[in-house]
Amino acid sequence: MRLHLYTGTEVTVLLGAMYWAVLFPQDKPRTIGGKLSSQNFEIVGIALASSEVEDLERVLGRRTFPDTPSPDREGVQSCYCSPGNDRTVLQFDTWIGTVVEFHFFQGSRRLVSRCTKSRRISRSLATASGVRLGMSRREAIALLGKPANSGEDLLEYELDYNRSPTPEELKQSRDAFVEPPALINIYGYIKLSFRNKRVVRVDALRNKD
Repeated sequence: MRLHLYTGTEVTVLLGAMYWAVLFPQDKPRTIGGKLSSQNFEIVGIALASSEVEDLERVLGRRTFPDTPSPDREGVQSCYCSPGNDRTVLQFDTWIGTVVEFHFFQGSRRLVSRCTKSRRISRSLATASGVRLGMSRREAIALLGKPANSGEDLLEYELDYNRSPTPEELKQSRDAFVEPPALINIYGYIKLSFRNKRVVRVDALRNKD
């Protein structure tokens, strides 16, 4: 086991974080509908707000098509699809190198023709918590809880809370020569779209500031 001996600077940063944690206690997660555990924001081993763009190729294979601008034009989007005929599509949005969104659904033939094929993707694609295409409204609510917003063809969930920075996040701030944050905001959002009472699209976002 390798031991890490903290430098004087690291000790100062850690003590500063403890000081801020006492003055500004970590907020309890404010979940607007449902529980929204971290597993809801993980798919094929890619965890939103944690995985980097390099992890996409490590997990899903080298991209054969270039990334495109995200719909909001603030990041880039990578597109993968099933190698079979089911046309399952998995898209990831990245911001400054970090994966912050995923979307999966059955795409058009035209869209599939512009996505990188990966054996990790099929019609049985699901999040680490079990959210999948084809599940019923009842199954979705049993898994995620009462939604923040709902309609005949959608369920929406939201998570928003503050927490103290981890030692790794403090180290990253020190390495970047920036003032370590007192608190980090975690925001999460999930939208399930339905057709004929079955999930046909899943959109998830998780970010930290």
